[in-house]
Amino acid sequence: MPHDKLKRYSDFLGSLANDLDIPPSTYRRAVKSYKAVGEWLDGGEYEDSLNGVSIHAQGSFELGTVIKPLKGSKKAGYDIDLVCQLSIPKDNTTPGYIKSAIGQRLEEHDTYKRILDDEGKRCWTLEYAEDNDGMGFHLDVLPSVQESDRVIEHLRAHTRHPGLVDTAIAITNKDSDTAYSWSTSNPRGYSEWFKSINSPVFHSMASLGRKQLFENNRLLFASVEEVPDQLIRTPLQQAIQIMKRHRDIRFSGHDSEDFKPISMIITTLAARLYENEGDVFSTLRNIAEKLRLYSTLVEGRAPMIDGDLIQRNPDGTWYIANPVNNQENFADRWHENGGARAEAFFEWASWVSTDLIEIAKNPDFDTIVDNVQEHFEERHDHHDDDIPAKIPAAPAIIMPHIEIEEPNKPWCNTDALCRNWHNIISKK
Repeated sequence: MPHDKLKRYSDFLGSLANDLDIPPSTYRRAVKSYKAVGEWLDGGEYEDSLNGVSIHAQGSFELGTVIKPLKGSKKAGYDIDLVCQLSIPKDNTTPGYIKSAIGQRLEEHDTYKRILDDEGKRCWTLEYAEDNDGMGFHLDVLPSVQESDRVIEHLRAHTRHPGLVDTAIAITNKDSDTAYSWSTSNPRGYSEWFKSINSPVFHSMASLGRKQLFENNRLLFASVEEVPDQLIRTPLQQAIQIMKRHRDIRFSGHDSEDFKPISMIITTLAARLYENEGDVFSTLRNIAEKLRLYSTLVEGRAPMIDGDLIQRNPDGTWYIANPVNNQENFADRWHENGGARAEAFFEWASWVSTDLIEIAKNPDFDTIVDNVQEHFEERHDHHDDDIPAKIPAAPAIIMPHIEIEEPNKPWCNTDALCRNWHNIISKK
């Protein structure tokens, strides 16, 4: 692809990611809301509490990979995940108490009581109304305490990043109406791992990105300095946003929709494959090409690339490690249903290559744009008036091509595995 065409296409992909991103106004409203929730929770009284409550974002909102929900999704609002950590020693409390204490405190607030959803398995959810952009958000508040020293030492022995395990937390699981249990999670450690990969390119483009965000949002920010780092997007973050929405649309109504790739796997693999590319297209191309080289594992053959990013064991099970806890396997369900999740993942990886990379070989740029947009439009069964207009190629934050010669090289999603860790550790 000629350089000028490559730049135009990459800029278009950047504008596509911008359209998928959370608007700065909604971002500020969400931050203001969760800080207010944190202050309210911190003002409560909790048994054996040493120093109140801390609350911080986790997940895609914290990583800068959040995307607007599909209009037809169950929760038509941005998903904001929060960790609510009580300063109570784990050995001095129970998961049932921690979960109920946070729920009861939220119910003591007139506003929060009205927007509080029924108790979830792990979280308490606050549903906020739509903003000016027609999209609301919900805060998923995850009650937790600091993980025990015993568990943290066990984690330290099972990670390539032992310096990141000290932030591990114990979270609550509602197993039944009366039974609760602990699981281990480390969303802050995962966030630090992701940022360590993202930071070289981030620092090289932060000044330009901040200025462009300020120019496009002068009514929100009084100065360039007020623009938060969390709103600046690198090619890695935008590539992940694009892949997540491409997955959503491609699997919508598909026979394998229930087995589509989870966001944690997409984010982890993309970050591990990222090589500090300075534009979105090059980032997507690198990730897509390498993922396809692992597809031979589905057929029981060795991957066509060196590395242990995705592994298939002799017994047919799969392994994709949580980078801050090697004993947590993000692909722990890939062997189920005849390997449906594994097959769906590699089929999707092939779609990414075809829909977003190979299409760039078309000599007509307008055809490229039209074809790509088709893979990002929500499908409707109603008349044409209900079909939204195509995504406009709005001005994007355009990153210069960056070459870095020497780049710097969350939670336990399987309850049984988590309990096994605790059983093993308690016997030591």
